[in-house]
Amino acid sequence: MARKISVKTVLICDDSPETRMVLKSVLTNDGFAVLEAENGLVGQALAEAHIPDLIIMDVVMPGQDGITTIGKLAGIKETAGIPIIIMTGKTAITKLMGEGSSQVKAIFEKPFFMKDLRAKIAEIFSD
Repeated sequence: MARKISVKTVLICDDSPETRMVLKSVLTNDGFAVLEAENGLVGQALAEAHIPDLIIMDVVMPGQDGITTIGKLAGIKETAGIPIIIMTGKTAITKLMGEGSSQVKAIFEKPFFMKDLRAKIAEIFSD
């Protein structure tokens, strides 16, 4: 009997369709299942419904921003342990972090190198 391979799921939460498209292309080529959300509200709903293995979160989004979303996910038992990578165009974002900051495994300032993001994802999944 063949062994079942577990596919890791990554939720991309970013209001930029271009960013989501590029990340989805790279991640699916790397063998990940990908969920997409255009804002924090949709991202939170998808995270609660699917419990992804990793979330890549933008900060500035319409509706519910990334920091608020991270805080809300931290308060939900099922999503509190999901590792998060923040991608932002804002500098000094760490001072805005409060609840949920222990879930944040990396902060990438846009623009970033895809090889660095891939290395961080590999590191997170090797733990």
